[in-house]
Amino acid sequence: MLLTIGVYRAGAALNQYLRPIEIPVAGGVLGLRAGWTYRELLPKLATIQDTADLQEIVLLQGLGWSDVEIFDAARLRTYTARPQELFRLVDNPRVQLFPRGIAELEDEEPLVRAATNHTVLDPYLLIAYPFAGFFYVDPDNLRLAKAIRFGFERAIEDGSYQELIDQSVFTPWLKKHLNLVNRKVLVLANPSPAEVLSAVKPDHWIVPWHELLHGDMNRGDQLCTLRQFIALCD
Repeated sequence: MLLTIGVYRAGAALNQYLRPIEIPVAGGVLGLRAGWTYRELLPKLATIQDTADLQEIVLLQGLGWSDVEIFDAARLRTYTARPQELFRLVDNPRVQLFPRGIAELEDEEPLVRAATNHTVLDPYLLIAYPFAGFFYVDPDNLRLAKAIRFGFERAIEDGSYQELIDQSVFTPWLKKHLNLVNRKVLVLANPSPAEVLSAVKPDHWIVPWHELLHGDMNRGDQLCTLRQFIALCD
């Protein structure tokens, strides 16, 4: 395939053809989702306590997005549309919640202000499911794979990796608008890449997936007790 290196969504299919470096490129942060919604729907969203309640509303996603498979597996109701239609559907409103990765919200906020009249960021829910991108290299390029792994693990150990996440994702804007400490965390399984993601060492995750998936954490204030989330909570 003439591939030197690339970052792709971790999954069993790619592992058959490429060599993965099983360290999440964003530490699992890609699996944390908060949603845009129609302002007058906020009282309804405030009543949602668990994934069973979440089944009562319609979630919006783009056509072909991999998140739809995860929502389908959780028996959630999902409406899909072309990218240019998404915020219009929220503002009409044809759907109740448009979950987005928390790393995407800050860049989208100016678009929301310019293109909608009633769309706001839901302050109550954080939808979470294991999700990661891996570095992949040519299967025969063991030397490159070892170099990437060594460099990545060194960045994790010396704290520079967490510092990069704090600067590029856990920004002051996100801290202010996400208000993580007051959110309910609704955890979904992600069956498709589960076996691949099980190869990730626990200390290579920023998001504590073991605790979330086993029900030991279900509130934002619990995440805020972890040093990984200090920049979002302190």
